[in-house]
Amino acid sequence: MNIFTSKNRLITVLKFPIAILSFYLLAVGLVALLLPSVSLDVDAVTSLLWSTACAGIIASFAQKDSLITVCTALSLLLVNSVFYVISGEALGIMVSLLLSLLAVRLCREMSLEYYVICSALAGVIIGVALGLLYSPFCNLVRSFAYLIKGRAVLFGILNEVYNLFFGDYLSHLVYTTNCSTSLIVDKRLVSGAVDLFLTSPDNPPSVVSQYLTGKYFVNIFLPIGVYASLFGKIKKHYLFSLSLSTLLSVLLGNNVMLLMFLFFYNPLMLVGYLFAVGVCYLVPALMDIRIGFEDYASVFSLVKYGNSFLWVLLIGAVLSVTVYFIVQMVLARFDMDNQKYYPREVKALVKALGGERNIVSLDGDVLTVRNPNLIDIIKVDCDIHQDKVTLIEKDYEILKDYF
Repeated sequence: MNIFTSKNRLITVLKFPIAILSFYLLAVGLVALLLPSVSLDVDAVTSLLWSTACAGIIASFAQKDSLITVCTALSLLLVNSVFYVISGEALGIMVSLLLSLLAVRLCREMSLEYYVICSALAGVIIGVALGLLYSPFCNLVRSFAYLIKGRAVLFGILNEVYNLFFGDYLSHLVYTTNCSTSLIVDKRLVSGAVDLFLTSPDNPPSVVSQYLTGKYFVNIFLPIGVYASLFGKIKKHYLFSLSLSTLLSVLLGNNVMLLMFLFFYNPLMLVGYLFAVGVCYLVPALMDIRIGFEDYASVFSLVKYGNSFLWVLLIGAVLSVTVYFIVQMVLARFDMDNQKYYPREVKALVKALGGERNIVSLDGDVLTVRNPNLIDIIKVDCDIHQDKVTLIEKDYEILKDYF
């Protein structure tokens, strides 16, 4: 299974777990808004559901064997459960995905009997190992958070990447500890951008414009721009995953599923998105727009805490248009839905025939080309008559599946 290439791309499998988890988070989030008394460890359940769905669905597509599918899903569930018991946290979604891919790769090399035993044993061992490594890893992240203290734009970009791979620990450090700033409020020390905002929501300190306001633009307006840009071009079987992940980001302020979709749909698109994230954090800091949030930067939080709505809508519209054109530029150069990817021998033969653009059609062993002068007759054995090229059987067999 290829990760990014158009033939057998990983996104064709991941569209299902992305849609499942987005729907689950939307449902749970809306229930929590309507029934605040209902409590649920959303992070833990989210990670367990994601790891199980990823492992099971990827194994199902790769192996077409129900027992291997069940064993792979249970193995990842075991890893996550053991890790959670030791560390008190759940695995990041990208870590779970990478472990799922590793499990699927290993099951190809083993007989079914060995795989059943090894998957269960590996689940426990990997869960214990990751659980023991979690504390030193957190110490490194905390040191890094202090290192970038005061660099809100850099934090904004890195926080999106960190959330995608590992979870919300970095944002927790900045939002609730002195890794962002500390102030004396009413004769007590208050640390963290969110905690400082909550001490005075009507008149928040300037740190809010640096660390919190930009997250609204990232979660609400950038996804709208991305969705508008992809809606007419994306293949229909991806549309429900894109729609649900976008809705999750806008309504509830959770854009991790959207980042996951963009990364595997087209990683260059995510790079452009992260550039726009930096702008989202820079503009409110320069204009001193102070809108914070308690848990997530969502539409509901914006309505609850928002001010300067005219500026927010105007800047948001500009940022949506900006990311719209960024996505359009990426698709114009690197459209992975429609781009062909050739094996090495096919690529060499196509190059000898003058390149992909020189090839019009292949009918039997006769190839129609635009310009026969571009054909390298030293590297390819063929008969050329005007725009018709007769290939030897070996070369025809190489090309027939691609033209």
